[in-house]
Amino acid sequence: MIIIAPAGDLTIKVVEEKKIVINGVQSVDHVTTEFLVHRRVLMDNSPHWKNMLFTSNFVERRQNVVSLEGDSALSMEIWFRLLHKVPAVSTYTAPLTEMWHLIYAADKYFLDFERLYTWFSFWYDRQDLDELDPRQLLYPCWRFDHVKGFAAVTKRLVYGSEGHITEWKPEDEEKLHIPPRLLQQLNAAKGRLRTLLHQELWRPGEKLIEAPCMCSKATFHDYHRSLYVIVIYPLETVLRKTSMAELLSRLDLFDYNAEHTACVRYCQQNFRTLIEHSQVYLGEYFDGLCLDCISSCKTKTGDKDWDYWKHHDLKQHEWVTGCRIPHKQPTWYYSFLGRPEDRNQFTKRLKSKKCYREDDEDW
Repeated sequence: MIIIAPAGDLTIKVVEEKKIVINGVQSVDHVTTEFLVHRRVLMDNSPHWKNMLFTSNFVERRQNVVSLEGDSALSMEIWFRLLHKVPAVSTYTAPLTEMWHLIYAADKYFLDFERLYTWFSFWYDRQDLDELDPRQLLYPCWRFDHVKGFAAVTKRLVYGSEGHITEWKPEDEEKLHIPPRLLQQLNAAKGRLRTLLHQELWRPGEKLIEAPCMCSKATFHDYHRSLYVIVIYPLETVLRKTSMAELLSRLDLFDYNAEHTACVRYCQQNFRTLIEHSQVYLGEYFDGLCLDCISSCKTKTGDKDWDYWKHHDLKQHEWVTGCRIPHKQPTWYYSFLGRPEDRNQFTKRLKSKKCYREDDEDW
């Protein structure tokens, strides 16, 4: 038995279903974990448990031992510790998949989800992020309102993904995911980086193609061939199967100088310095998505409608107003465009009033 409250008056038996495979045959095993808790604490923090443990219609009211089925024992331990305000340090090593169980428990028992925010922050700080696929952390960081983690994860996805950015989920967890509009904005930011890379690499060549000198043709060819040798060109083909981070890393191998006989005015450019400038510019362009900029409750201008009309014209001190992390303008831009539409909020209110019709989605 796990003692949550030494003077507890209620034993909770969490009956957990675990899939096991024996000789290639999958079956379900039931594992029971017992917790000693305070009945009053559970009742004060959950309408579900209040009805179960207080209402006379439920047999659990007269019992000192109550069983909960279909829950994760570890997620329930975390919840019991937080509700009883006892140390939860031992749970900071919980596996990533436990985050989904915590969320399901909150929904199932009507628990205050914000109680988990601080716990998740401590959990996140103890993870080896290099060992985790950023797609795995995308939903938990969004759901637990971890602004630092969400920005870091979304930045890693934009710079580190090959092809279309997608989200990861545990097996049989289809219902929990981030809003599709946020994935759309991540792929839009990735596409913008691709456009900027093309512009930066073309900049030295643009000067050469307009040059009237006889040596510009050879210099133009040699410059682009140098990019081809380090597998940067052809850019559109390479980008289909290469991440932006990998492309920027390959540019470290760029080593081209025009022939000493080439003209100084047009062809003797400092190509290496130009490429290094592009690497720095592109590498620092996007800081990830900002949860505070996504929130329509935290306006930059004081009015969400004026945020819309001025979203492209905000000054540096304005686009970080109310944000818990520093960031540059592109983060504000793509985060703002990921805000939920008012229509979505309106239809939710209609649903809550039970006057909503499914065909109203076509409004």
